[in-house]
Amino acid sequence: NFSFNDLTLPNGSLTVHSGSLQLTGTSTVPSGVLLALDGPLGTLTNDSTLNVAGNFDLLAGTFNGSGAINLLPGGAMNRSAGRALAWSNTGSLINQGSMNLGSGTFSNPIDNQGTLTASNAQFLGLLTNHGTFNLSGNNLLSGGLLMNAGSLLSGQTGTTVNLNNQPISF
Repeated sequence: NFSFNDLTLPNGSLTVHSGSLQLTGTSTVPSGVLLALDGPLGTLTNDSTLNVAGNFDLLAGTFNGSGAINLLPGGAMNRSAGRALAWSNTGSLINQGSMNLGSGTFSNPIDNQGTLTASNAQFLGLLTNHGTFNLSGNNLLSGGLLMNAGSLLSGQTGTTVNLNNQPISF
């Protein structure tokens, strides 16, 4: 179990397979660096402002905390669709890069200024879109959707978005 305040990851990668990693202060994942949660017994607690210019992969385990995530231009966040990930992080999430969320439940308010892709997802916080929002499958936006600019795209016929209990079909 590790706890870091104001962590900047060096070149390479850090993967949590088991145990816990807690981030506080301001943490940074530079370009070309990977921070990953990839183990059913691993926990990543983000109580920091996490700035991601590299890759942030949430594949399996528990992702929690109340810290913000700033996905910077060139940064990527990936969530594996077929694996068990408990996501209860509640900090704001600003995306200026590429978010590939697959399926799952996402508790953060999200400000998408880049590209966000999801399939069969549930968004509990307000999703504000200025970028490209790609959806497929059945999706729930219970926190609401604010389209300031950008586009909402469906890659397949039969995509459904349930916005505040009102279905929108593509």
